Amino acid sequence: MAVDTSFDRVRVFQCPSCQEYITTDAERCRFCGIPVDRQASQAEETKQVREENLTKYKGHMFGGIAFFLCGLLGVIFSAAIFFYVRSVGIYVITFGMMASGIAEFSYGYRGWKQIK
Repeated sequence: MAVDTSFDRVRVFQCPSCQEYITTDAERCRFCGIPVDRQASQAEETKQVREENLTKYKGHMFGGIAFFLCGLLGVIFSAAIFFYVRSVGIYVITFGMMASGIAEFSYGYRGWKQIK
């Protein structure tokens, strides 16, 4: 069972005054005590969430490409064995793997495109 731990992440940004890192939900800097601008901290949090999502969707895109290529290589390799050594081996069709790779890439691309 996969557990989503994205809610556990603490997002931080640099205090405009002392340049120390503080959480985006802080009302005052814990180092220098200056009040934190809520709009600036929310903007930084939104930026960090966007970057995390972009990274996630890029991972889906690259994973989909890798899965598709593995399926394609499986088809090519087994076809080559089948056609050159007809007495031995079986012809393995990995179109399901290729279709899964296309679906994974499509999911990542759609998500990436929405964020970009």
